[in-house]
Amino acid sequence: MNAERHEEQRAECFSSGELLFGGSRYTPCLVWNMSEAGALIEVEPPCTAPDAFELVVHADGVVRSCFVVRRTGQRLGVAFTI
Repeated sequence: MNAERHEEQRAECFSSGELLFGGSRYTPCLVWNMSEAGALIEVEPPCTAPDAFELVVHADGVVRSCFVVRRTGQRLGVAFTI
């Protein structure tokens, strides 16, 4: 059974990325999957990601503003802002 609750189907991405916040501060991450509306990312402990940040996915180099909608351990479900 699929426990995902987002409306759009997400495609597997499995790419490295970065969370940008607090000016020039960044945290590396792994992007598991992504859709036009959001993504599932994982950060290394002991990172405490803020509720809103910019996500850079290295596979496409695009910077997306997003906010956290779900936290499960080190995995974050994020929605992209327009």
